[in-house]
Amino acid sequence: MKLKFPFYSILDIKFRLIRDSYLKESEYNKIMINMMKKKGFKYKKFFNKIFLLKKDVKKIYEEGHTIGLHTHTHPTKLEEMNYQEQLKEYSDNLFNLNLIIDDPSYKINCMSHPCGSYNLDSLIVLNKMKIDLGFKQIMQIEKSKNMTKINNSNLEIARMDHALILRELKFQKSIIKKKNK
Repeated sequence: MKLKFPFYSILDIKFRLIRDSYLKESEYNKIMINMMKKKGFKYKKFFNKIFLLKKDVKKIYEEGHTIGLHTHTHPTKLEEMNYQEQLKEYSDNLFNLNLIIDDPSYKINCMSHPCGSYNLDSLIVLNKMKIDLGFKQIMQIEKSKNMTKINNSNLEIARMDHALILRELKFQKSIIKKKNK
């Protein structure tokens, strides 16, 4: 996982392994709510600051940004879901985004794989839904997905994670600062 996601700390990796591989969703949610209660963190108070609301999505669309799919419930292991479950995730996402955007002339035709998790069924579902462009979050060939190149298909376009971009920008700034001294 560290090779695939070099920006994750060891604690990030441990957290994701426990969340994604050892706990049921209900167990994870219960633990998180208990932790927040223990710390006195009122998560409901921050909900609007953490998540996009319908009005936020509508505003983003009205400002001319492209709106794409990312699944309805953001499963962290979409690749472990069967075809029908994935179809429901993407169909529900598409239905709700179309309700929010409320523009019959707008066609959602792009997406980003949640947590980089997808499989052949995902690609079949997305092709069936006429999605033209999909992004994955790593700049590597993944042998586990039978990839032969970094951008294996129009639904597997590599992108660099924002954490890596920010780290590189900070590094470049520090080099410039040292040169100017």
